[in-house]
Amino acid sequence: MRLEGATVLVVDDEPDLREVFSAWLQQAGCLVFTAANGAEALEVLDAQKIDALVSDIRMPVMDGIALVQAIYERKLVIPSIILVSGFGTLWPLEALGHGVYTLLDKPLRRKDLLLVLQNSLMETNINS
Repeated sequence: MRLEGATVLVVDDEPDLREVFSAWLQQAGCLVFTAANGAEALEVLDAQKIDALVSDIRMPVMDGIALVQAIYERKLVIPSIILVSGFGTLWPLEALGHGVYTLLDKPLRRKDLLLVLQNSLMETNINS
């Protein structure tokens, strides 16, 4: 799957980051949905088919790890899940085996996010 035309859900409790990530993805041709936490993200996932999820890990209400676990438990199919964290590179063990493609460190650069997202969508398309 190409990045252009992909539906992407951006989940982050920081409004400025949600806006920046959304703008980057929209400029790349994605249809973007946003949520401020995992609980809001699940509401979007109930209503929309999503090709990729870009989610912060640490958020109030429902964090990124709990969101990934809920997606896994609900058997929702999201071809690409990318977690983002500003708190170091420790891989959250809870995310292993639940479809997470990679973990990116904040601050993110536009080209890095787009490249990783493109690669993950291409790989999941090949493997599906």
